[in-house]
Amino acid sequence: YDALSELANLSQQLQSHSITLLRADQLLNRRVLASFKDTPGDKLEEALKAQALGHFGSVPLASNSKLTPINAKQFLQSLINNMEKRLSFEGEMLHDLSVLDTHNWPSTPGIRHGEAQVKRAGGSIFVKSKQLMPPHVISHHKNRGGTTHWRCCSLRVSGAKAACKYSSSSREEEEINKPHRGDSTD
Repeated sequence: YDALSELANLSQQLQSHSITLLRADQLLNRRVLASFKDTPGDKLEEALKAQALGHFGSVPLASNSKLTPINAKQFLQSLINNMEKRLSFEGEMLHDLSVLDTHNWPSTPGIRHGEAQVKRAGGSIFVKSKQLMPPHVISHHKNRGGTTHWRCCSLRVSGAKAACKYSSSSREEEEINKPHRGDSTD
């Protein structure tokens, strides 16, 4: 229950309209779930006490050899690992995006302040989103100059169309971003 409660709290915070990527990363990096491995939460402590007493309130507890108990530390570590795998941001991308926060700007920013970071972050976001999308969503074509242009085909997300464009003339990026089998070409 303690882990579920923490996940519900995290979910609510991540769904906030005012959430930023930097704040989301801070929330995901909190170590509340990891702390439950060493110190049980309130509900687990209550359950362990009830187990030791042999009853929960007025309800007697009995052992059942057919049920295998869950290893709490292993469960929590698996939960943490899965969250990190699915929800973690790349450190460099977050650093690049931090240039969008005016609080991080120098007192007199130059006209091109943060341009390189925004370009790099944009490329990272596209590559990551391409990896997450089904293969049929991405299309590409080469123009006469050999430049590869990638485009998301009409993808509906909550009733709204999501579209993205990315251009690359680098052979290395073309190799990394090769379309999956079954992609359509324009």
